[in-house]
Parts: sequence; structure tokens; C-alpha cells
Amino acid sequence: MQNHHNAFELLNYLSDGHFYSGQLLAQHLNVSRTSIATYIHQLQAMGVDIYSVKGRGYCLAHSISMLDLDKLQPHIKAPIHLFSEIASTNSWMMGRLNDLSHGELVSCDYQNAGRGRRGRSFHSAVAGQLPFSIHWQHEGNLDGLQGLSLVVGIAVAQTLREMGYTTVGLKWPNDIYAGYEKLAGILIEMTGQPQQLVHIVAGIGINVRLGDVSAGIDQKVADLSRLQEQIVDRNDLLVRCYQALNQAYQQFSENGLVPFIEQWNELDIFHGEAVKLIFSDGRTVEGNVSGVDSQGNLLLKQNHEIHAFSAGEVSLRPQ
Repeated sequence: MQNHHNAFELLNYLSDGHFYSGQLLAQHLNVSRTSIATYIHQLQAMGVDIYSVKGRGYCLAHSISMLDLDKLQPHIKAPIHLFSEIASTNSWMMGRLNDLSHGELVSCDYQNAGRGRRGRSFHSAVAGQLPFSIHWQHEGNLDGLQGLSLVVGIAVAQTLREMGYTTVGLKWPNDIYAGYEKLAGILIEMTGQPQQLVHIVAGIGINVRLGDVSAGIDQKVADLSRLQEQIVDRNDLLVRCYQALNQAYQQFSENGLVPFIEQWNELDIFHGEAVKLIFSDGRTVEGNVSGVDSQGNLLLKQNHEIHAFSAGEVSLRPQ
């Protein structure tokens, strides 16, 4: 993989949205003007929108918020790992489980091989998303963790609503939407033996400003920049989500999903609506969404009867 360290150092310098001459940037990075042009091309290849104006230099089309450990650490007591570029925050954690403590956090400015539910890959934008993963340790049975992805969704959705993004809602089992467009995704991975220590990695990816990257995504997507004019500080968003997620996980580990069901129903954008479930074998089931049960299964009303469906290999679509 190409090393983009200097390109990201340059991006951090440009992040305020002001113009900087190539000469000044070269002096700052202690490299040649030719190297600056190379780094600019690397960033543009990763989807960063950069203006080049003769006589003025380089400027980002929009100011961006780079992750900053000094802004995060005072609010998060667990170890934090920040990267300019990483393949996948979940993969990074899953490869180091025995070295991680409870509550440990990893995030990055650019995720070049992100993973979603059912093995799907997804597009990333440099500093245009907030990908992060949290490690939790659970003592007890894996069965007691059913429905955790719903709780993670609730915590993130409520955090965004508290920040003024009032159109944010949830789509079963683990997607966060703004209206009927996907705003964020969740991937929960677990490993461990029954009645022993279970490692949980909760991965979340929130769209902040996708830009041209959205053109390569095969579904309708939203980002925070379209929901509010004010640019969100990704550091503040990360702190708020981290704190809400840890609080929600603690409540879930003590009381299960039941205390969250009412919150889920209030946030579910399809609650009461007619939907279609599509299974991996091509089979489809139709009905009206009637909430979730204590295990996180979707309750679907069909011909005056309620049937439960687990997340597994099934996708939900509106009729």
C-alpha cells in the first residue's frame, strides 16, 4: 500500500480551508515543490477536493476536521489509537484483542478497506466520515448479547439528535438513517467461548461530508453536511458518541435489551410501515413492522399474526 504519511501532514496544514502557496507548504514539510504536487495528487486520488489557483496556491474546497488526540484524551480515559490511514478500525482491533482493555478506542481520518454487514465493503472519504471502533469485554454467555447492535444504533442516533440532527432515525437491524437515506452503519463482531470472557468490537462509520465519493455508492446516502450548515467537529462527535455508547453498553450488560425497546420503536423509521424482508436464498416475506422483541428480532405483522425474524441473512426494504 502506498505510504500517504506526508500527504496527510499536508492535508492537516490545509484543513482550515485557507490558501497556502506551494513554496510555504514545501518549507513547512521540508520537501521540494515537486513533492508537494505529488502529495496533492495523492489526496485528490483519495477524493479530497483541492483547488489550485495560480498566484495563490492550494486550498480545500471545504475546511475539514482532522482527528486530534489532544482534543480527545481529556474526555476519554481509555487508551485511544488514532491513524491518518488504516484499512479497517474493526480489523485492527480484531487482530489485537488480547492486548486491548475494556473501552479502548481506535479511529482514523481515512479508512481504505472498510467492512460492513455480511462482508460488504464500503466507500470512504478522507476526513469525510467518522469511522471508529470500541472494544468491550463481556463476562458470560454470548446469548446475552443478542440485540447489542440495536443498542449501539440507539446510542449513536440519540447522540446525533441531541446535536441537532433531528431527522435521524434507525433501520433494523443496524443502520442509522436521515430520512430514508443511510447516514451511518454499524458492524458488531464478537469472539469468545460460552461462560468465558467475550471480546466485543463495535464498529461505527458516520458520514460527515462524502463529496464525490457518494457517486460510487449503490444506495441513497446522507451526510451531516447536508443536514446542517454548521461544520461538525469530528473530535466532538467522537467524544459524544463514545460516551453515549459506553453508557448504553453498561446499561445493556446489566439489564438486556428490554429497557431500550421503547426507544428503538420511537427511532425506527419503518415502525408500522409495510416492508419486505429479502433472505439470502432469494425468499421474500412481506408484512408491517411491529417493533422488536427482547432478543432484537424484528416483529412483523402478517395476516393479523406477529412473526419474529432474526437479523442473520436478511435485508429489510420498504414496499
